[in-house]
Amino acid sequence: MEILRKCFSLPCILAALGTTSVAIANPSAPVLRVPAGTLVDSDLSRYPSVMMPGVQLSGQQRPGGVKGWQRINPKIQESLAAMAIAQGIKKRVDGKSVGYAVTIMTSSGAKATATGGYARKSPPDSNQRAMAVKDRITVASVSKPITAAAMLRVMASKGISLDESVSKYLPTDWALGSNFQTITIRELLSHTSGIRSGNGCNINFDGLKKCVADGIAPANKVYKYANENYALMRIILPRIYGGQPKTEEDYARQYEVIVNRMVLNSAGIAYATCKAPTSNPALSYESVTDNSDDTGAYFAGNYDWDNLKPGIDWGDMTLRCGSQGWNLSADELAQFMYTLNFTEKILPQSIVDQMRSENLGLFWRNFGEGLEGWGHGGWHPAKWNNGEINTWIFTFNNGITVGVVINSRYNGDYAVDIADAVREVMK
Repeated sequence: MEILRKCFSLPCILAALGTTSVAIANPSAPVLRVPAGTLVDSDLSRYPSVMMPGVQLSGQQRPGGVKGWQRINPKIQESLAAMAIAQGIKKRVDGKSVGYAVTIMTSSGAKATATGGYARKSPPDSNQRAMAVKDRITVASVSKPITAAAMLRVMASKGISLDESVSKYLPTDWALGSNFQTITIRELLSHTSGIRSGNGCNINFDGLKKCVADGIAPANKVYKYANENYALMRIILPRIYGGQPKTEEDYARQYEVIVNRMVLNSAGIAYATCKAPTSNPALSYESVTDNSDDTGAYFAGNYDWDNLKPGIDWGDMTLRCGSQGWNLSADELAQFMYTLNFTEKILPQSIVDQMRSENLGLFWRNFGEGLEGWGHGGWHPAKWNNGEINTWIFTFNNGITVGVVINSRYNGDYAVDIADAVREVMK
């Protein structure tokens, strides 16, 4: 992959940052901004006739001359590019939600952040505070690629094929409905299993048992996004790993430990769970005047951030985790996606490529003008809850990765706004 190639000169990056120079040695020093075309020293009569450097000079020549000298380190160039993208995101996103946090990472690990609004707002809630990139909150369906990575890593370590039957790893006392034994792990991962939600088939333990007992129609083995596909991995992953779960709680606990051990820990992420933090957590919000429409039609009352219902923290989803439920921050989402795509600490590149090419937890999106990539979004809409959450992980084809958390509706398309900020810097 060709990384950061289009805006990799210092003048280009500084132009995107809105300045013509930057103070690097002392981050707290003021930045001298000079309008383009200005000749700073046009009036030399203002200067004294003798000027001293103000710092000690050696008077020596550099051994080897100028060979090997670089004006600016590539890592610093990437850092400046990430900073410029963060500024562009903030310009486009501010004011469009109650609160947001975005972490931007480059292929070398350089990082920048953009935040705005509130993690908690008063009124209606106590302890008002700003949104931060370290705030853990439910990431909704962004849980799916995390679950997929854990499945693929454990299967690779055990030498298990993606075309293995799911039924082999289900609890032995679960009844198999018609044609269920034909479903493969690949089909769960790619949402082509034929499982259909409803009639008691859902993501909790008994609901998943009902999904299995209901069986499937072979004609339904086409792509249809269903949370139950990934919730079932909470059941089969511990058994593939070699555990001996017996109760609903056993399955959930072992799934949590395996994902932390095989994925999150490998990405440098501290132990995470599928329940909300207990101390002053970030909340999700809905306007008092929200019309509960989820079609995308504009209604001003949906975005009245001055009149909000009390926020929600989404509670404990441990027994429903897998397709949703993980509580992570924008920083940790970006760190997971960066580690998955640019290191082999979680999976070898060949398997990550397979995730992309077969939609195994990652989906392609094209933003036009050559900007595209893979990722996954998460959404718990206000229509079904007393608050809304929007999350997103994405790695663009220029090496930029983003982790996004928005704790309310968003007035617009946040993915397009962020892609536009990336394009502006990397064009």
